[in-house]
Amino acid sequence: MKITVMTSDEQILNLDVDPNESVENVKALLEVETSVPIQQQQILFNGNEVGNSQKLSALGVKNDDLLMMTVSGAGAGAAASSGSTNDLSFNTDGSAINPAAFQQHFRRDSNLMGQLFQNDPELAQTILGNDLNKIQEILRLRHRQRSQLQRQKKKSWLFFTQILLMLKHKRRLKLPSARKELMIIGKLHLNIIPKLLQEWSCCMLTWRLMVYH
Repeated sequence: MKITVMTSDEQILNLDVDPNESVENVKALLEVETSVPIQQQQILFNGNEVGNSQKLSALGVKNDDLLMMTVSGAGAGAAASSGSTNDLSFNTDGSAINPAAFQQHFRRDSNLMGQLFQNDPELAQTILGNDLNKIQEILRLRHRQRSQLQRQKKKSWLFFTQILLMLKHKRRLKLPSARKELMIIGKLHLNIIPKLLQEWSCCMLTWRLMVYH
């Protein structure tokens, strides 16, 4: 079968391999093509790093599938020259000051790419591509989404604080009446809180990946 391998320096390699081939043997083929030693290669499939002993068929790799090869250790030095970690700051609209450095920062780190694929597959796929404008567009969108979620979170907690204060001052209400009033007033907000917290958690995980690595 044929598979495509994209390297961290944006080479596209087409390989003819057997479905039962091991990842280590694929790395050996890539060493011939790229001169990168097997020990420095990291192979990712669907955003997850795969082990040398695993077979392509067991991983679910099929004809025409795409794998990614990143370089670790000393071999990553050449790739690092295209972007400096000092350029990984962001503009006020959420876009990267140096999108090329931002892209290479993620491509060089298979663990970061794996986490990003889990938390933000769209951004991860874009980072593997060649469209820096698309990366900037998604970063701006994520910035707007974070700001919106922050406003929603603040509004929801303010709402529940007001309810608690209201119940505190209505000491003459019997407990069943207070419970009923809380359920009626907060019904719609109680329905959106789990979804809000889930979106907030996912959004902040992606943001931490971008800012703290």
